[in-house]
This record gives sequence, C-alpha cells and structure tokens, in this order.
Amino acid sequence: MLGRPGQAQRARCSIASVLVALSAATLVGCSPKGSESEPSMIETYSAEINANPLYAGRRQLVQSQLGLKGTLLVWTQQYQGLEPMIQQMLNNSIRTMTRSFEKIHPEVTVVVEEYPDTIFYQKHKESLKYGLGADVILVHTLMLSSLARDNLIKPIPSKGIESKNFRPKLLKQAKQGERLYGLPFMVDVQALCYNRDHVSAAPKSLKQLKQLASEGISTGLSMSFIQSIWGASGFGAEVFNNQGEPSMNEESWGQWINVLQSLDLEPGIVLMEDPQIMRQYFIEGELSMIPCRSHEFPLLREKLGGEKLGVASLPSINGIPARPEVAGLMLALSPIMSERQETLAKELLLHMTNPDIQQIMAVQWKSLLPVNSKIDFNRHLFPELKQLTEIYDNSTAFTMDEWNAIVGNFEVINDSYKKAINGEIKTDLAIKRINDALQKAIPSQ
Repeated sequence: MLGRPGQAQRARCSIASVLVALSAATLVGCSPKGSESEPSMIETYSAEINANPLYAGRRQLVQSQLGLKGTLLVWTQQYQGLEPMIQQMLNNSIRTMTRSFEKIHPEVTVVVEEYPDTIFYQKHKESLKYGLGADVILVHTLMLSSLARDNLIKPIPSKGIESKNFRPKLLKQAKQGERLYGLPFMVDVQALCYNRDHVSAAPKSLKQLKQLASEGISTGLSMSFIQSIWGASGFGAEVFNNQGEPSMNEESWGQWINVLQSLDLEPGIVLMEDPQIMRQYFIEGELSMIPCRSHEFPLLREKLGGEKLGVASLPSINGIPARPEVAGLMLALSPIMSERQETLAKELLLHMTNPDIQQIMAVQWKSLLPVNSKIDFNRHLFPELKQLTEIYDNSTAFTMDEWNAIVGNFEVINDSYKKAINGEIKTDLAIKRINDALQKAIPSQ
C-alpha cells in the first residue's frame, strides 16, 4: 500500500524541476536529407488532409516562397529527467517536419541540433555575441518574456502570419503589446489520468473524487503551486486579473488551500510534490488517479498497457470547471540574421505550425492538441481530442509578463504555498508573500 510521503519527499523543487514538470520533451538530432519510410497511417492521413476542402490550395506556394535557398540551423533542448520515449517521439516529429520542408524547398537544408537545458540559454546568449548560433530556437512558453527582455529573440514579422489560424490563448502567451515573439508549436495541458481497471468513470466533481477515495480508489494530487491552481477557480481565486495585475485574494485562496489540507487527510488521497514519483506510483498501480500532462499520454499508455488509460478534465469545484494552466513550446527567431535568413526561418515556422503538419503530429502522439484554431480530421484517430479541447477551453493562459513574474519568484511562491498547505505558516501570510512578490515583478497600473 502506498505510504504518505515524508518531509524528505516534499523537499523544495528547483526551477529546473519546474521546467521539467511543465515542459514537453524536446530531443532532435540533425535532419539529413533522404527518405525513410513513414508509417502507413501518416501516408493515409496526409492523403485525407489533401482531399479536405478546408485545406484546399494550402500547399500552393506564392511567388515569395518559390526558389528559396540556403541552410537553416534550429536549436532545441533536451530536458533533464524526461523519458527517452517522449524525447524520441518529438525527435521523430521534428524530423518529419524538417524533411517535408526540405522536400517542398529542395534547395534548403535544415540542420537541427540539441543541447541540454542546463546550458541551452547560456550557449544561445554566448553564441549571439559572436554573431553565431541558431536561426530558430524551440523554447518553453514561460521563457519567452526573459528572452525578449534580454534581446535574445526578436519579434516575428507580422506579414504572412494569420492570427486567426492559431488558438487565441496560445498567441496571447507569445505577445507583448502588438509584438509577437513566438509561434505556438506544441500545446501541453493538465488533465486527470485514471486507470480504467480501477475506475469505471472519472469523477466530474471534487465531491465525487472524495467519494471514490472513501471507496478505496487511491488518488495522488500535486501540492506544487502551478500544478494545483486548477481548483482555485472554484472559489473565485485567480493569480492575475484581466489587466495582468497580481490579484490573489487571501480569502478565496485560503479556501482552496484549506480544501487541499483536508484532502491530504483523506485516507485514499495523498498530496505529493514530485510529479515523477507520483507518475511512477500510477504506473505501478499504487495510485488509480493522478493529474497528468498531455505530453505524457503515450508513455502512460505503453506502461499501463492496452486501453487502460483514461483521460478526463480535472474535477469541478462548487460547479465551476477546473482551470489548469496551459503551456507548451514556442518557435522563436534569433535577433541577428540577414533578411534572407529571416525569410527562410519564417517560412519554416509557418510550415511547422500549419494545420496539416500539426494534425499529423497530433495523430502520431494521440495526445497533442493542434495549435490551430480550425481542425478537421477523423476523431477515431485521436480519441482524447474532445477531452483535451474541453480542458484547453477552460484553461488559464498566463501572458509573457505573468510567466516572467512567476518564474522570477518561483522559490518564494512555491515555498510559501507548500508551507501553508503543511500548516507551517498561516494561509493569509503565505498569500500575502506571493502577491507581494508578484506585484514587485508586475507593478499595478
């Protein structure tokens, strides 16, 4: 039987751990030209897309896209602690995309290099000093603001970018004013994963979750700030208001923290800090339900076997849907490149984010919601599409400045939050500390 974690297991997460927990894996190698046989499913699906009136004429290049020549260098990260299977899947997705781009533009070569996340940003910064480095970098959503602030990326030229083609919340996360600093590449949302052998149907409300726990259905929940904000909306709590100002109300957040404290006392529910440990307990059958990230679905399917993995929205509270944060990966441009390189790089960004490419990746993973606002393909190829769309629609999308404030004060935020849950400090004091830290990063207007 699963025991409750001790203080050692509840040790403070570093910011590197947060990046691992929030990020999809990004592992790619060089993208040599040549043909490798793709799965027949992808060939069939590509034909289906080409026959779909929604995308009629999409592959017809305009004059500015003809005759492109040159070499593009793309840098991506290898996040520490992520499963090799997930890294390899993304590796394959990137290779498929870059090779298809090279096929459309036979005189363009795309080279993809990966670097550990522990040195990635410093290497990018140092390379720029000498006029070197990548033309395109693949980064986590939460890093865009600091990269833009330090002039390590440049705004993407608006010409040719159709905002209506992208999900609005994702573009919101990549904009400062009218400047767009990234194009959404991968969406990562937080869901409730459950073992169908243990649970016939996912709980739709917190009351139902507690009822299942009382019947012996073991559940793991996160005590990390970012990973547990999904339930705060049930008490009208928010981190920032509509103007982007920190607005953590002590009373409403206190109610949510009190609920987390009471849940931790339930015999069938355990609050944990380390998502990897919680995931392993789920894989081993010690936990029947856990919060999970959508990029983890392929791994969980393989480990559980067959059709055992169930996916649903996190439970509602007081009749209000859960509002987990939405994050993911963004494609960004180097601040130093010629006009010719910028044209090449922008075309690659548009290729990697167009609906047909995105939907092929979605079908391969059966867990990634395409970044595009319009999608149209056979739902049986992606059974979780409905659930992920619902989760995304209810999700909280932090802006660049909001993410920057959270990341810059993460230790204060997470430490205060966990101490309040553990009863080490009063809830109102914890919320005041968090709000004060955020207000210093984003002064109220």
